Amino acid sequence: MNSNSKRLLSMLIVFCMITGLAAFAVPITGTVDTQPIIFAGYSHSLALKSDGTVWAWGSNTYGQLGDGTTTHRNTPVHVSGLTDIIAITAGNDYSLAL
Repeated sequence: MNSNSKRLLSMLIVFCMITGLAAFAVPITGTVDTQPIIFAGYSHSLALKSDGTVWAWGSNTYGQLGDGTTTHRNTPVHVSGLTDIIAITAGNDYSLAL
């Protein structure tokens, strides 16, 4: 992860903390260079893989999985339309990608 990416990720995290968007967003493991980064929302989860793709699973009542449906998913589904993602976060009923 280059210095610009790290700065953008830091800014996203600070923004979420200040606005309260990160109340339930907890980074669990990994770095984008080696392992997926996992974020847990209230009832859904996201994974950012090293290839810049995002995968989501769990509750999808409000479309927070980003797959264009409101179907709950027990296994990860690829969030189409997102490429070269460098940061993710999740909250109660939303997901964000940078």
